[in-house]
Amino acid sequence: MIGLQYSIHQPSNFIHHHQADLLPDWKVDVSSLMVVLQPCTVQLNHTSSQTELQKRRLRRRFLSLAKTLILQLHQQGYAAEGFDPRTGAPFYSQCGRLTLDDAAVVQAVLGYPLVPSGDCRVIEHPVWGCSVFPSVIVSSAKPSALAEIAHRLWQIHSSPALIRDLDPAFAGGRGWHILHSNASGHHGNLTLLVHPDAKPKYDPHFESWTSGEQ
Repeated sequence: MIGLQYSIHQPSNFIHHHQADLLPDWKVDVSSLMVVLQPCTVQLNHTSSQTELQKRRLRRRFLSLAKTLILQLHQQGYAAEGFDPRTGAPFYSQCGRLTLDDAAVVQAVLGYPLVPSGDCRVIEHPVWGCSVFPSVIVSSAKPSALAEIAHRLWQIHSSPALIRDLDPAFAGGRGWHILHSNASGHHGNLTLLVHPDAKPKYDPHFESWTSGEQ
């Protein structure tokens, strides 16, 4: 799981209020939200054939990771879904009236700034800059249950690290844990997990969806 970061949150008020528009065939409430961040080798705020190639590759990687996690959650009796980073539509569920803007969700729950890029926006990561590809998974599992399943499935092992080494803003008592999947501990190999009981500081109520393709 080299170079992957993710954070687990309670669902935002926006998702609570608009779940029927995002996932119209769901019969249970969304109880947890996972943000997945993948680094890439180019800055995604500059459009080129290389950025498009990177986006396609990282989208395929996210689909593979999400499929494995979603299947495991289903086997344990939970509803789960991933949103296509390209379109904002759910991968497996019926499409609703609204689609999800994953960059806006990341900005809302993590506070990362958004950078204009043509007709869309990309996030600016505190370490990776605009060389980061965001994605979103939701589930009916509680945050702690989702975290436990993800750790076990992706074979993540905790290791001590200083929060301020990744981003000084994380040192403000927001309940962050830092995990990584190998012994190097370099920023590019860190996996980031928000404490399952921590509530997001920001709420993507005003801009976490779009009505068209991203």
